Amino acid sequence: MSHPPSASPEHTHARVPPPLILAVFFTLGILCERWFPTPTIPAPWRQLSAGFCLAASGVLFAWGLTCFARARTNPIPFHNSAALLTSGPYRFSRNPLYVSAALLYAGLALWWKVLWALPLLPLALAALRRLVIDKEESLLGSRFGAEYLAYKGRVRRWL
Repeated sequence: MSHPPSASPEHTHARVPPPLILAVFFTLGILCERWFPTPTIPAPWRQLSAGFCLAASGVLFAWGLTCFARARTNPIPFHNSAALLTSGPYRFSRNPLYVSAALLYAGLALWWKVLWALPLLPLALAALRRLVIDKEESLLGSRFGAEYLAYKGRVRRWL
């Protein structure tokens, strides 16, 4: 974790909250499920998979937020980052909170039998990348310079 050279009032200029993007695609999955019902996956496998996704999401989310709290920076993408996080789950993913959100989405889709939402998840993540992550990465690059570029070179966006 490092701190920026200055505390200028930069923002990502993202206009769509990330949870809203995922909610729109999940809702589309619900509508598709109502119009074109999918075959049901046997309950034990579906519930086990859902439970794994939900548990992994919770652990990753808590771990990621703990890193933000320790660095005393804001996890909300519309605000400045006071520090470049590179430890904890940020050693493995540049976006562990978004990975957590994707696991939550998949877990809820399985638990609630909204199977149409699953093939829509890659589209939701593509929209998230285009509407939010690309702007965040641009800001981090301008704010932390070579240090962010080096981090970006060694840590993958997702996993």
